[in-house]
Amino acid sequence: MKKYWITGVSGTGKTTVGVALANKGFYVIDVEEVEGVCGWYSRETNHFVDFPKTVTAEFSDAHQWRLDLEKLDQLLDTTNKSVILVGMNDVLKETMSTFEKVFILRCDPDVFIGRLNTRDNNQFGKEDSIQQNILGFYKRYEAKMMDVGAISIDSNQNVEDVVEQIASHLV
Repeated sequence: MKKYWITGVSGTGKTTVGVALANKGFYVIDVEEVEGVCGWYSRETNHFVDFPKTVTAEFSDAHQWRLDLEKLDQLLDTTNKSVILVGMNDVLKETMSTFEKVFILRCDPDVFIGRLNTRDNNQFGKEDSIQQNILGFYKRYEAKMMDVGAISIDSNQNVEDVVEQIASHLV
């Protein structure tokens, strides 16, 4: 079984690309949709906290969105087929060796902000203060992922082209 990861900041198209890959027959899990695998941790206590109704910049500054690595391992142990995981988290760098390949979706800030403002699958990122936070850290996150070997995928392009690029890298 091979494991792949697709990451990127909010609005870069992770969920959309994941759905398109699943429609092409790939086994895809959006970790942000699986209960308990991803969540907000308090930077002060290092414990999961309840997802607030609205994520503000203040909340985001005091918390970190990340994986529960034990629950990720349990999730991966439930399948014997190759899997593509989709999601954003702050500890992916520490889990790179788990994955055959990691892809980072990257697009222009005006594109991902526009997508955040118009998406209807969740409300995260619609508030101006959180958009400012994303604009403040996206370059650091992308650089961190590139430094550990993630494959950069331009998600400014249409979904079909993004999916074809990723599929061409799957072994």
